[in-house]
Amino acid sequence: MKKPYQIVTRAAKESAAVVEQFCQSNGQMLMPIVNLMESASQVVESVIHEIQIHVLETIFHAERGADRRAANARQAERRNPLARVRNRARSNWPTAK
Repeated sequence: MKKPYQIVTRAAKESAAVVEQFCQSNGQMLMPIVNLMESASQVVESVIHEIQIHVLETIFHAERGADRRAANARQAERRNPLARVRNRARSNWPTAK
């Protein structure tokens, strides 16, 4: 049976020692710092959630607007056969880059 092992560099050992020393000398400050980090994490999560909602709403409204414009164009084509020719001619025009 193989034993699990971990490769630790000198820099990792030194940084672990620094963290351990900090915790021993400033243990009373550790919990408030952890609480601040946890609340900051929750705020970031809520901001990301709000951004996701707004992006989805924007996409939904853009799709609805495109659907409406397409429906209006189809309706105009039915009413006026020349509108079809104009719309196709416009779609073939080169656009500025």
